[in-house]
Amino acid sequence: MMLKIITPEQEKASLPLMIAYGGDIYEADCIPALVAAVVGKEYMDVKNADTAWHVRVDALREIAAYLGAQGVRAIVRDNVNLLADNAVVPDEEKGELDEITWRNYDDPVVLWASTDRTFIQSLLEAGVIAVAERSDCYILRKNGAWTEAAGQECGKCLYFNNGKCAAYGFLKAESDGAKCAAFAPVHAGWKGMSYPTDDYVVIKNRELAEQPWITDREALEERRKTGQDKLNDFTRWWEGGDL
Repeated sequence: MMLKIITPEQEKASLPLMIAYGGDIYEADCIPALVAAVVGKEYMDVKNADTAWHVRVDALREIAAYLGAQGVRAIVRDNVNLLADNAVVPDEEKGELDEITWRNYDDPVVLWASTDRTFIQSLLEAGVIAVAERSDCYILRKNGAWTEAAGQECGKCLYFNNGKCAAYGFLKAESDGAKCAAFAPVHAGWKGMSYPTDDYVVIKNRELAEQPWITDREALEERRKTGQDKLNDFTRWWEGGDL
């Protein structure tokens, strides 16, 4: 996993991805590294999935609070939990809500903590980050290689090399990886993990490659909005202790 800040003197980047957040621009080799650019580089050393989930949740709660101050209602969720709603605050802060003119109260921005991919996708959709990828890469953008990715496995992934995952650093078998959020299918035209260039494509929301076999965001949100799913509600997490 690689994450490097881009300096003003740097003419070209070389890694597949770039992210702008908090006034800095980074280049990264994989989706988990993009997450680290947002939550802190310590994330690159996290090996436990539960710990990684907690880090993402904490970061999204802070971002939701920031969006609330801008009048943007946002909720934080994963596949089964409603983890925060910036229109729900402790009693001592309710007066501050009265000063907010909500721009989207009935249609909140949804920030996803489920996986590294959904984390980055939702922040991109919310306008919190900007992301680009090299023109030869289809890690976040969809292309023809993604149409067959529902049967994803390590042996079909760009990051798999000699039995090891370059994204997460684990030893893997070719048949592993069915639920890996960092998966990116091998495709024609790929120029390798490091290729100096200034040919990057800014990613638009409509171009995102989804992994509905892991997190079907559209279906899960439809079920929430129509009342088919009652999520475990932790929007008042400060009262009963954090997850």
